[in-house]
Amino acid sequence: MIAEMPHIKRKQQGGGSRSDKEQSMKKKIRRPEKIISVAQMPHNKRKQRGGGSLSDKEQSMKKKKVRRPEKMISGSVAGYNQWTAPPVSGICPRPRFWHGAVVIQDKMYVYGGNCTCEGSPKCSCLSFGIHFLSDLHVLDLKTWAWLKLVDDNLGWRYRGRGTPRAGHSLIAWDNRLLLIAGHTKDSSNTILVKEFDLRSNTWLDLKTKGDAPIARGGHSVSLCGNSLVIFGGQDAAEASRLNDLHILDLVSREWCKPVTGGVPPAPRVDHAAAVYADRNLLIFGGSTNDGFCNDLHVFNLDSWEWSTPKVHGEIPTPRSGHAGATIGDIWYIVGGSSANSGPNTIVLNMSTYEWSVVTTGSTGHDFVGIEGLSLVVSSYEGEHVLVSFGGANLCSSSEVNVLKPSHESISKITEKVDSSVDDAAAPENFHAKELQYALKQLEAERLRTLKLEAEVSALKQKQLELHEFLVDAELNHREAEGLRLELLEEFAELKQYVETLETSQKELQQLRLSGNKLPAF
Repeated sequence: MIAEMPHIKRKQQGGGSRSDKEQSMKKKIRRPEKIISVAQMPHNKRKQRGGGSLSDKEQSMKKKKVRRPEKMISGSVAGYNQWTAPPVSGICPRPRFWHGAVVIQDKMYVYGGNCTCEGSPKCSCLSFGIHFLSDLHVLDLKTWAWLKLVDDNLGWRYRGRGTPRAGHSLIAWDNRLLLIAGHTKDSSNTILVKEFDLRSNTWLDLKTKGDAPIARGGHSVSLCGNSLVIFGGQDAAEASRLNDLHILDLVSREWCKPVTGGVPPAPRVDHAAAVYADRNLLIFGGSTNDGFCNDLHVFNLDSWEWSTPKVHGEIPTPRSGHAGATIGDIWYIVGGSSANSGPNTIVLNMSTYEWSVVTTGSTGHDFVGIEGLSLVVSSYEGEHVLVSFGGANLCSSSEVNVLKPSHESISKITEKVDSSVDDAAAPENFHAKELQYALKQLEAERLRTLKLEAEVSALKQKQLELHEFLVDAELNHREAEGLRLELLEEFAELKQYVETLETSQKELQQLRLSGNKLPAF
């Protein structure tokens, strides 16, 4: 359909110098008569999402121009709370969105995604210039140099083959990359998991047990301990939004679908998720059947209960396709597509559910309307930094941008927390929330204890019944053994009687043959 067309089709041509290619590509770029937002384009064949009319989005995009970040000087991260572009080197990956990115040992790994380039033999073309990618790139976050890892059969540097896909999740675990689900050209019925071993540079299929969830893309995957928590997304076959939750134990490699309590979030796709304190899974925003949303939901990983906390501060605008990353208690949200423009970088204090806006300055990069980007946390010169890559707004991007959160902005958030704790008159202060959470935990623990006691009582009853059965069986066995012995004794006596009778008959026969008279009685 026309609604599924990317915004720009690029045709790459061989030959000529790099500048000639760029000039040729500039001449070849043509826009469709009707511009369609990336938010309305599927990972593969997604239904059009809600969130305002197309004309409203176009007018908003025309009024607000996207600013390019300033280049950093000598490879250093310039200033605080300011998005800047590092001086990257090496072969830059093809522009993309809905890819996966993760950091392991100061290196950012980027895999797959969608691109809008045309005519490349390394892309898997679906239709109307939409391509799924299967390339794996590495960005050294110390030197800002790109390195491409590719397949041995094509003269590249890793073994195995990753399937071209977009809308997937990339997770770092045990010095391996885990590739979970996502939209592909030929979708499977259930979620598939692949692993890339960084020691052997090999792609392998991760064999799982149990009932795997249906195939999907645009979902969220969060690592909690040695388990993956998967939520929502878009059904790969029916293109319907989902709100189911599944857990994959990476040690036993077994799937589990928890029986949850509370009210779950509405079915959604392209939301953000984060795990806080290894006990709470937070879900924010996304695209539902009713349009873009800005609601926050919490799933307790101990009690398996959904809740909707009361949030405070500067409530963010509804959005979809945004990216998130956590530093301590702070959850950073960047970008996203929305019917209404809003701050490009927002933060949530996950301990108090307080929203704030990071002021990135007039020279910072504007991520409004950028969706399908990736966001990771790394360190640079001893300080935490946020690193974004790719995304799309009218066309896909291959930009790398860095933001160093200031200590002042974090301290301001902390001050808000402290003031709420000191304010005894506040109806929903920090201690009250902690007490409420503790009470819920105690109640959940009490219910679990009662359930376990009932199960133990049932097991004891079964044990008693089994013991009685075994006792009866033992008695029956003894009675049967006694009867068998009695029968053996009677048989021995009968045998002896028969033998005596036979002997008497033989003697009588001998007497008759000898002619002797039988004695008179």
